[in-house]
Amino acid sequence: MVTIIKRIYVHPGYYIKEYLEIQKISIEDFAKQLKVTPNYINKIINGEKDISYNIANKLHKLLGTSINYWLNLQKAYNTGKERQ
Repeated sequence: MVTIIKRIYVHPGYYIKEYLEIQKISIEDFAKQLKVTPNYINKIINGEKDISYNIANKLHKLLGTSINYWLNLQKAYNTGKERQ
């Protein structure tokens, strides 16, 4: 018997969206804290924009996560999508 496992690749923006919902922070307030536009955050949340080093660094400073955390999430997402 062969077991087929379908992998799901999640864009890092999903985690930002979850964080904002849990913390009850608006996209506008979050964007101000990161010194970017709300449109930019929306694009990340919707998977239309990748997490760049610059944004990963801003998230690191604001949230206390590592820069590599965000870059690795983005890399895993990109790699997974390429394999599909």
